[in-house]
Amino acid sequence: MSDLVALAGGLFPQAALDRAELERFDAEGGRERRTIPLAGALAAPRSAEDPELQERDRLFIPTRVHYDEGAVVEVAGEVVHPGLYPIREGVDGLRSVLERAGGFTEFADLGRARIERSVGSAARDTAFLRLAGEHQDLLTNQERAYVKARAREREAVSADLSRVLAAAGDPPDGGKRGAAGGGDLALLDGDRIVVPRRYPSVSVQGEVRSPGLVAYEPGRRAADYVRAAGGFTDQASKSHVRVTVARTGQQMKAGETGALQAGDTIWVPAKPERNMWATLRDILTTGAQIATVYLVIHQATK
Repeated sequence: MSDLVALAGGLFPQAALDRAELERFDAEGGRERRTIPLAGALAAPRSAEDPELQERDRLFIPTRVHYDEGAVVEVAGEVVHPGLYPIREGVDGLRSVLERAGGFTEFADLGRARIERSVGSAARDTAFLRLAGEHQDLLTNQERAYVKARAREREAVSADLSRVLAAAGDPPDGGKRGAAGGGDLALLDGDRIVVPRRYPSVSVQGEVRSPGLVAYEPGRRAADYVRAAGGFTDQASKSHVRVTVARTGQQMKAGETGALQAGDTIWVPAKPERNMWATLRDILTTGAQIATVYLVIHQATK
């Protein structure tokens, strides 16, 4: 067994050696599974505690329960040392963790930095959302509105992190390093701090003549970027243009956004396809109904 573990690259620290199991098959196809003293085998290779393996043997080494117990957050993106960092849940703040991560790179976009946090109700609604996606025709209008809202839901802390990060040079909580205070944000287990790469452009997609990235210029609105992308195509639905705000992930009407920021996305949808046969059918049906009403009134007034 010690040779097999070595060939597999060794053990992870969380390996539960006292619960390792060996599964063995006999000539008739039957199987036997038993707990084996793996710790002894690794301590004394090729001894009596390290049995010789047979063809088709399987060795199972489970993980220790609660090995990684303790609050941990992940820092991703444009920081010097991205990765996992242990925290004191509800005590350690955003700034203290970012200091341990070495601060930002020269490409960090603080205006779009965010903290991703799991939504507690997500697991509860998973089955409903899956069924709703498969059977849209069975939903009420209220249920459709709920599914649409959940599809747009963003698992992020609603806060302007750029203001917190701009004060990163000042010790939070009156100089007490490691305590969330002075405008800092306390972190929770499983939080993910994302610092995106600075990309000074606005994405214009959909029914424009030259879709793609347009250089960002402060003060420009959605219409300005659409013109810079060549303008609308003949198929564009101009009244339904939407903007996705990079910092929040919120989707808004183009006329409600004002000046755009770098990283925002403009989507120009196409006009809905017209079915000429369906239109003709509706016209004929309406005409028949009007004719029927006329005949009824005509007969009633004779």
